[in-house]
Amino acid sequence: MFSRTPAQRAVDTALKNGALPPGAPTQVWGPLLADKRATLARMRTITLTLAATIWFMLTIATIISAAEGSATFTTYLRSAVSMITIAALPLAFHYHLRKVDQLASQLRPL
Repeated sequence: MFSRTPAQRAVDTALKNGALPPGAPTQVWGPLLADKRATLARMRTITLTLAATIWFMLTIATIISAAEGSATFTTYLRSAVSMITIAALPLAFHYHLRKVDQLASQLRPL
């Protein structure tokens, strides 16, 4: 499938640990963290657009099934859980972007 470069693996490890490796050069890690942040921002836009579409479709489906009288408690529960899950997506992206920003703040200025 996709192969990850050693630099990408190092960034992922640093994000998990919450700290840069000792003596991390700013010239190398600055662009790596900027790339990670840009990737997360692109993913956020695509994911939130898709999530908003799904959320809208769930809302319409719930309204239609309620109007037809075919809705059950399970239908409402499934829609509510899905909508709450979709609404939590921005929080997840904010968390990951904040971790990248924390690592970037550990870099020494040039």
